Amino acid sequence: MSSWRGERPYRQALRVLGDAAVAIAALAGAFFVRIHLPVPFTRGLLPADRLLFLGRDWLAVLAVQLGGLYFFGLYDRPRPQSWLETARRLLAATGGQALALMGFYFLGARAFPR
Repeated sequence: MSSWRGERPYRQALRVLGDAAVAIAALAGAFFVRIHLPVPFTRGLLPADRLLFLGRDWLAVLAVQLGGLYFFGLYDRPRPQSWLETARRLLAATGGQALALMGFYFLGARAFPR
């Protein structure tokens, strides 16, 4: 039984594609900010050759984003809830995604720009 029962397939696809686009845009935005803007408490700008990490790791970021939103129930059928409940679920999903990506990079002994 699908949790999206009653929702049109194009809306389901649009929701997932929108979340995927946001994940990739956030990753690319983080790289471009570090390449073009000095960030406090850093020695300098990130070298432009670090963009190769964007091309290499976007799939992991995408999987963590979509998996995190799914497992924390944010793709479930909408039901009445308070804004506090929605914020709690989003915060939990964000924290879970951060932990998953840290595990991916640090425990996998992968090279990445810090």
